Parts: sequence; C-alpha cells; structure tokens
Amino acid sequence: MRYFKFIVIVVILVIGLAFAVAAQAGERCENSVSVDIAATVRFVTIPDAPPMTAAGSGDICYVLGEKSAKIVAESVPPLVYAELDPPDELNELTVIAEVIPGTTPHLEWTAFPEVELAGVDIRVRAYAMKLAAVTSGSDALVDVIFSDLSFSTGKVEAEGVGAEGYIDAETMTAVLVGKALVPPYNYSPYKEWLADQPVLIELKVRMRNPYGK
Repeated sequence: MRYFKFIVIVVILVIGLAFAVAAQAGERCENSVSVDIAATVRFVTIPDAPPMTAAGSGDICYVLGEKSAKIVAESVPPLVYAELDPPDELNELTVIAEVIPGTTPHLEWTAFPEVELAGVDIRVRAYAMKLAAVTSGSDALVDVIFSDLSFSTGKVEAEGVGAEGYIDAETMTAVLVGKALVPPYNYSPYKEWLADQPVLIELKVRMRNPYGK
C-alpha cells in the first residue's frame, strides 16, 4: 500500500501555485499525501539562460480510480521562484504559479512503470518585488496561462534537447518531464526574450510522510 500510494502521488503536480494549501478540500478529499515538489524550467533555445527552479510543499488531495487518479487542483501546494540576481531593471523578482482551480489534472499508470500526468492548466505570474510583499492586489509584470500540459516518466524532447523521468521507490521520489511553449504577453523584456520559446519542464516529487495517510 505504501508503494502504491507513492505511485499515485508520483506525478501529482505541475508547476505550482499562489494560494495557501487546501490540505483538506472538503468532501472531495478522499485521499491525501504530503509531498515536496520542485519544478525546473529549461529554455532549450537560449544557451545562456540558467534553469529556473520553483519549489513548494504541502498535502495534495486525489480521487483514486482503477489505474488512474484525479487530482484536486485547489489542493496543489504553492511553487515559488525567487530570483537572487534579477535583471538590472528589476530590484527583486518573484514568480508564482498555480494550478487553476476547478480544473482536473489526471494521473494514469496503465503502462507502468511509465506514468503520465495530463490535463494540467497553470497560471504563472511574475512580480517585481519580494515574495513577502506580494498580495492579492499586487500588479504582476507578467500573467500567463500554460494550458493542457502533460508530463511523463518517459523521454521527452524539445528542439533536440531531451530529458527523461524516473521513479525511485526506495527514496519515494519521482521525476516527470514535459514540454511547452512560453505563452505571449505584452511586457517588453518578456515579449522580446521569452515569449514563444520552447521549454523543458522537470517535476520532482518526493513523498514526505509515507506512513501518515
């Protein structure tokens, strides 16, 4: 049961979120698991661009099927990226993502050991301020939506650059990989350098409390 629960969680993510974790999402939370999540974005066509990693942790709720699980989007924990060395025109930079409430990401393992996570819609916002200063009324420099993302433990390739996920039952860790195009937005530096660029996204999920729930 411990290993099975880990497989269910293994990909419950997708790059992260801006509101507080809904650890118990009402009656819909049939099952939950405590996880640490890190999402790393690589700009494969911009050689000098460093990878960006956002991280978070919390309890994720899911509804279990025979060889699948539906994730409660509202329960996915926040993933936050804080830039230590922002561009010259910015004193501070914080990027926050959230799985869009009301959507239903779903996890499938019909071809196990390959696991797939699909139907992920994410809202990503960037702020020219420290995380502690970001409020619901803060103006975002960039506010975009990544629609219908999918991730897999199999090999994924973007513009000739590949990555592959895995499941490590001993450490209760899984890595899933996906790809996307950066959505357009009318903020000048973003529009010039990042919009429409292909990216690889690596999601690392580690179960924190395999015995608790």
